[in-house]
Amino acid sequence: YNPNYIVAMVVDAQGVVWAGTWGAGLSRFDGKTWAHYTMADGLPGNHVFMLHLDPTGQLWVGTNNGLAKLHDGKFELLTVQDGLFSNTVFSMATTRDGSLWVGTNGGGVAHYVDGRFTMYTRANGLAGNTVGALAQDQDGDIWVGTNDGLSRFDGARFTTYGEAEGLPPRPVRAMRVDRQ
Repeated sequence: YNPNYIVAMVVDAQGVVWAGTWGAGLSRFDGKTWAHYTMADGLPGNHVFMLHLDPTGQLWVGTNNGLAKLHDGKFELLTVQDGLFSNTVFSMATTRDGSLWVGTNGGGVAHYVDGRFTMYTRANGLAGNTVGALAQDQDGDIWVGTNDGLSRFDGARFTTYGEAEGLPPRPVRAMRVDRQ
């Protein structure tokens, strides 16, 4: 494996570049200096699959061993012990109400509200349990891209879309909502 392989990247409001790597943890570039964070610094895993900035500017890091929030220079961890169905976190989205949706590898999607996870899996109507993309549309519905198709959650139930509905063959790993 190549630990210099960048898997995820985000730029914060101060212009700091954050890069998640395949095996070498998290890197930060402020325009002059690089800093690196690994498990030795409190990161739950060195394989970083997802970086997400919420509307408050909080950095979330999805790894192979849990979800981390960087707060005051320290990582606060969320794992299966906190209610996730899988420690491997692939995707995340913040909804307009401020709640978080977390996509995992094999554990479905989690809705994180007030410090608690509600998990949704194939058993709840989700297209698949490996979630690589998340987005909220203008109506407030949550779109969930999985290895087995696309699902839309309207707050009560999932509707699944696949090849039969005209979607290209799976998986769905990225999406954006058109504002029109």
